[in-house]
This record gives sequence, C-alpha cells and structure tokens, in this order.
Amino acid sequence: MGSNVKECYGWGIIGCGWLGRAFARRMSEKGERVWGSTQSEHNFPAIAETGALPIRCNFDGKSPPQSACPPCRRLLVAVSPRVDVQSLAIAVQSALQDQTRWVVMISSTSVYPTEPGRYSEEDAVDRISPHSGVRILHMEQSMTRYNTTVLRAGGLIGPGRPLFRPSAPQGAPDKPLVVIHQEDVIRAIVHATEQKLEGPANLVCPVSRTRSECLGPAPPTEPSAANRSISVGRLLDSGFQFHHPDPAAMPHLHP
Repeated sequence: MGSNVKECYGWGIIGCGWLGRAFARRMSEKGERVWGSTQSEHNFPAIAETGALPIRCNFDGKSPPQSACPPCRRLLVAVSPRVDVQSLAIAVQSALQDQTRWVVMISSTSVYPTEPGRYSEEDAVDRISPHSGVRILHMEQSMTRYNTTVLRAGGLIGPGRPLFRPSAPQGAPDKPLVVIHQEDVIRAIVHATEQKLEGPANLVCPVSRTRSECLGPAPPTEPSAANRSISVGRLLDSGFQFHHPDPAAMPHLHP
C-alpha cells in the first residue's frame, strides 16, 4: 500500500458485499472517505452508490491484492471464508504496517462446537464449518496479530435478508436462534475500533428466542443446558449496547 497521507481513507472495506455496502453507506453519511473492494467490476455501481470508491481485489493467491488497495486508517474485512487465506493475510498485515491503525474482521460463531452448551470466546475449536466448509478459526489466526478485533457474528438479518426468507435454513422450531441484526453489526464495528477491543468478541442477540417464538409474542426463554448458546459477555462488558437485543422484536423478520 502507498504512504501518501493526503490519500489515506478513513475506512477501507475488503469484501464490499451486503454488509460491507451497508457499512460503507453509513460511514459515507458520517463524512468518512471510504473505499470498498470487490472481485468483479460488475459490482462497482452498487459500491459507488454508497459513496465509497470501488476497488477490484481478487484474493485468489495468484496476484498481490494489496497493491490495488489505497491506504486507510481503519480496515473492515468482510469477505467470504472461501478466499485464499494467505493472500488476504498479506493484505491485512501490509495495511497494519502502513497507515491502518485498527482492523475489524467479521467471522462466525461456527468456530464453536455444535454440542449443547454455552460458549465463550475461549471455547473456539479449529474445525471445518458446516456452513462454509472452511476452517474458520484457522482463518482468524492466519490474519490476526495485533490491533485487530474479530467479531464472531451469528446469522445476519436486515434489509433484503429477513429471518424467514424461503432460502434461509429453517432448523428445528424450538431450537434457540443465533442471529444478529445488520444495524448492530455496523455499530459493533465502530465500537470495536473506538474501544480498541482486541481479539475475538461474540456478536449475537443477547435475548434467547426460538424460531417458533419469533412467529408470535412470547416471553424470553432462559438458555437451557440441552441447547447451544453463545455468550456476549465480553462485548457487553466493553460497553456495547444492542439496538435489537430480542430477535422476536427485530425488524426484517419476514419477507
């Protein structure tokens, strides 16, 4: 990456997809200069519409992707876990060695075992994710060294991505949901950089709800030892407040 301070952006976004574009729009509205990367120039108009500068970067291991990325003070990594981990790690470490002061990586709660239990950040295991087929913990460890927050997010819900969309995995009706609203993800990204929250932090709704409870009014349920749940204690202890803590009251549940 270059080192011209005059050209340094407030935010860079590696992987400017559904979440990345929403974040780019929010930061642009706040007056930040933002760039967002994509693998195809076909996505340039959608990125430009958010106010961000579109950048093409292919993390395929065949070319140095960092050469196409302008310098930025803060970097959001929100790419598919199927990218080439080594080339992505090179880009992130190059940014930290230049003008980037903090990195936020969006990861997944699939780093935790599928067996019943309540899991905190230290309980992550290096296993193949049933959703992506990728070793998510290995990807985290390959990328992170210092000045990095890893947000292990639940299933993302928000505009254009309702909970009860036909393409979404339905699961058992009485199984607790592990989800988070796009709005809270955006706020958590900013919070992590402001608080310098280094290391992993879980990002899921703190109120436990089953899928059936979200279909109609119901009191919150307590996590059962017979179910799998994710603790958000570290994020709450850092001062973060959820705008959408209860999935049953969350907008964008239905198409």
